Amino acid sequence: MNILECNKLFQDPLSYSTFLVGLLDKLYDYLPEVGDLDKPKLVLFFEESHLIFKDAPKRLLAMIEQTVKLIRSKGVAVFFCTQTPTDIPDSVLAQLSNRIQHSLRAYTPAELEVVKKTAKSFRENPNLNTEEQLTNMKVGTALVSVLDEDGAPTIVEKTKILPPKSSMNRADDSLIMACINSDGLSEVYDDKYGDENDDDYDAARELADYKQFEEEEKARIAEEERLAKEEEARIRKEEKEEEARIRREEREAERNKNRLAKKARNKLENELVNIGVRSAKKLLKN
Repeated sequence: MNILECNKLFQDPLSYSTFLVGLLDKLYDYLPEVGDLDKPKLVLFFEESHLIFKDAPKRLLAMIEQTVKLIRSKGVAVFFCTQTPTDIPDSVLAQLSNRIQHSLRAYTPAELEVVKKTAKSFRENPNLNTEEQLTNMKVGTALVSVLDEDGAPTIVEKTKILPPKSSMNRADDSLIMACINSDGLSEVYDDKYGDENDDDYDAARELADYKQFEEEEKARIAEEERLAKEEEARIRKEEKEEEARIRREEREAERNKNRLAKKARNKLENELVNIGVRSAKKLLKN
């Protein structure tokens, strides 16, 4: 059993996801085809798996899904360890054959909804209330579903789990360093890591370039959105100014129309008065 201590690695979800794809991809290229084995030759367990898929680009998720699907033929099994199945995208979850679910604690409506979704992810057992068992199981028990001989998922069963006969406490730093220094790998990788000529250095540099590109792309998109909003605001302002101008012209035209009508009315009234005056003078003269 080999344990990769990656306290810093999993704090950067993108690096963690990239590491996962890179590791599986190298194994797929290196290992020979073995078909469908009774037992895998190599089993990988990825702890805190929700971090792998957190904010991962769609292209990276597609690569993880494809790699997990294809690497079975190389005799490699992959286990994702996380709190709930909802932490793993449905497209990846569909590729996982064996499911082991320990008890879930649910109090809030959101947590109860997670319990319902988790229960539905298992093949139903008519003699077992999966949703109720998920919240009531004791320590050391789990709901389990695996593939049968025909490759179909078995109905979910409540199972006792045999724990490892080892300490479950956190290892001391001194013990960790002793293991690292005595396993023989540090002599190879401590000296090689950071060498500009090795693949790991290139991968780290490419990842840094990708991160920089991603940040620049985000900045570019944000700038485009800002310019688009400014353009939209400018267009709205121009439209409002145009509407105001049209209303002003309409009011001015209405005022001019009223002035012309009043002028014509006054002229008509004056003409009528003049006609009356002339008629009166003529009448008095006669």
